[in-house]
Amino acid sequence: MARPITGAQPEAAAGLAALDLRGMGLVGSSDGHIAVMPDESELCELPNMWNRSRPHDRRERLFGGSGAVLVWSLCNSGPRPPFGAILACELEGAGSVGAHLQQEFAEVLIVVEGEGVARVGGSAMIMQPGVAFEIPLGQTLAFENASPERPLRYLIVKAK
Repeated sequence: MARPITGAQPEAAAGLAALDLRGMGLVGSSDGHIAVMPDESELCELPNMWNRSRPHDRRERLFGGSGAVLVWSLCNSGPRPPFGAILACELEGAGSVGAHLQQEFAEVLIVVEGEGVARVGGSAMIMQPGVAFEIPLGQTLAFENASPERPLRYLIVKAK
């Protein structure tokens, strides 16, 4: 069972970075944060978020684009407010997602793998791993995968 830490202060925790706390179920970092780690008996293998054996949707020509987008919900029981969706998506090679208006939720898109070009409103943006951008309510989003063969993988977080 994971062991909680009570009363830990950031100033006191900063000194824990040099200690090996794994045997105690604790991990310290140089910035003073402490994480509670589960016992080995509590660990389980988490499925890959782009695992095709997990339930997912296949959306063809999304918003008038081309190709297919595979979409996995990352919330087993649905997201809790203020979130509207937390999704892992995979756009096939040479595919595109057509322009669509953010009407109900603002959105953050985080590129995980691949490269492409997005248009938010009238601005073009390069999509590559580590790039994140927000699409506010009332803005349009469209994008395309720059690779003819490799997928473009990204996360979408929708919130009010």
